[in-house]
Amino acid sequence: MSHGPLAAVDDRILPPPRVEEVADRVFAYVQPDGSWWINNTGFVVGRSGVLSIDTCATEKRTRDYLRVLSQHADRSPTLLVNTHHHGDHTNGNCLLPGAAVIGHRRCREEMLRGGFLPPEGLFESVQWGEIHLTPPFVTFDDRLDL
Repeated sequence: MSHGPLAAVDDRILPPPRVEEVADRVFAYVQPDGSWWINNTGFVVGRSGVLSIDTCATEKRTRDYLRVLSQHADRSPTLLVNTHHHGDHTNGNCLLPGAAVIGHRRCREEMLRGGFLPPEGLFESVQWGEIHLTPPFVTFDDRLDL
C-alpha cells in the first residue's frame, strides 16, 4: 500500500500507522516512517469527551486517523490541541468541524502568517485533498488547563 505524501517523494511501501495505549485511555497514533510531513498524533478518551492531539498532513491521513480513533472512542473529538503550527500537525484541523481548536497564541499567528501547505514546488505531487486553514481559535500565552 502506498501511503500518502511520502509516496510522492519516495515509492517505498510503508507499514500502516499503529495505535499504542501509552496510559489509561491515552493513545499514540504512530506513523512509522518519520519523514517530512509525517507526524505522530494522539488522542485521549475521557469520560465526557475526546481530545485529539494534532491532526495529519493530508485529508486521507487525517480521515484514516479519525477512523482508527473511532474504534477506541464512542464519539468524535470535541477538543483539538495543536502542539505547533507545522502543516503535518494542523492541516487536518478542518476535518474536525465540531471541535474547539486550541493552541498557543504563536501557533495561531504562524498559521495565519505562513499558511498551511509547503511552498510551491515542494512536494508537488502530494494529494492534499480537501483541506483548508483552520488555526486555533482558543489560544493561550503561558498555560491552559483542560
